[in-house]
Amino acid sequence: MAANDREPDVLAVNPSEYADLLKDPAVQNLIAFSAQEFRPGNPIAYLPGLKILVSSLVPQGTALMVATRFAGVLFVRRDYTIEEVDDAINDLVHLPATARWNYATIDPLAIGKITSA
Repeated sequence: MAANDREPDVLAVNPSEYADLLKDPAVQNLIAFSAQEFRPGNPIAYLPGLKILVSSLVPQGTALMVATRFAGVLFVRRDYTIEEVDDAINDLVHLPATARWNYATIDPLAIGKITSA
């Protein structure tokens, strides 16, 4: 990634790897001396210079380093659709809203995969 001028700013990990990461003494020192407030309960935590995204969609034993400026784009595929559904029996009105999103990877060199041995 560095050879292609892609500096990663997000580390995506599985929840089990995240728990192991928090037990690492080097990471504990980074958290202790970090200028930003560390909140381990949030889906995105911060280490100095790196955001940590915790997701069960990342396979166990794998971590993804992502340079978000170059990696991809998320866009609305279809505008929001709001429907009105009347339930006369229960005297309720439902307003379900839907939106369709799409993601496109722009630069595959901006995503690095780390696997444990």
